[in-house]
Amino acid sequence: MADHIRPATDADRKTIGEIYAAAILDGAASHFPPAALAAWAARPPLNDPAFGVDTLVLVADREGIVVGYGEADLAAGTVERLFVRPAVMGTGVGSALLARLETAVADRGHRRVSLDAADNALPFYERHGYARTGRSDRRDCGDVTLTCIGLAKTFLALMSILGGWAGPAH
Repeated sequence: MADHIRPATDADRKTIGEIYAAAILDGAASHFPPAALAAWAARPPLNDPAFGVDTLVLVADREGIVVGYGEADLAAGTVERLFVRPAVMGTGVGSALLARLETAVADRGHRRVSLDAADNALPFYERHGYARTGRSDRRDCGDVTLTCIGLAKTFLALMSILGGWAGPAH
């Protein structure tokens, strides 16, 4: 069954919040203490003060049900968030969303995309060509500090007759 990737709408906000919390509480449970998980999952993902015109939020829709979402800061060339429902982890939903976010970043002229990932997400991003760039502490969950791994992926720079270049290889 094919997933339809589309821009998120205001009507998707509640579902995105549910996916965000469920993915954190289920997918990261073995990597963080309960207090950190609770603080992280309680932070509404789309009420971020930085959410603005250069932010692209996409959702994966499977037969009318939103099963995942991803967010990129197109000005900075970063993937900010990527979460899928626990029931669809490993089915390609995250890969499809990541590919679309990478393409949007490349289309804005960036030759590299970066992100911070929790330990549980490292295998996913490394399978998609990301390399570790260091560790970072994120204090965006109140008093709780989450240690994440910085990752980056450089797009293929294939020059064309017109002097352009190709974005991410998928």
